[in-house]
Amino acid sequence: MTDVDEHYAKQLGGVPKPISGLRAHAPEFFAGMAIARASVMDSDSPEGLDRAMKELLIIILDIVYDNPEGALVHLEAGLREGLTLEALREALLLTVYVGGIATWARYGQMIYESALEMTAE
Repeated sequence: MTDVDEHYAKQLGGVPKPISGLRAHAPEFFAGMAIARASVMDSDSPEGLDRAMKELLIIILDIVYDNPEGALVHLEAGLREGLTLEALREALLLTVYVGGIATWARYGQMIYESALEMTAE
């Protein structure tokens, strides 16, 4: 197992399929991207974002950029890191405020209901 695999295993439970595909088809690009990701996701500055908030931001960005599969991966990671349902709900409502009801209809409701299922276990 490489350091990159350990990084993804620790944070996301494994290397997501699109990321492993990028590694297979564009290894040089993947290597640079992995370094860039780790520089943000592995930083632990008291003045910066905690891991749960980093995951929340990625969830919202995945919603905005039409990547529901990625949002679900980061939802699981965020919940493991202490993301609360209320923080998720508020962030999702902000997407409605900025992007309209379509953001809720497209992915927001699905993401929130998935969070409810994940936390009910």
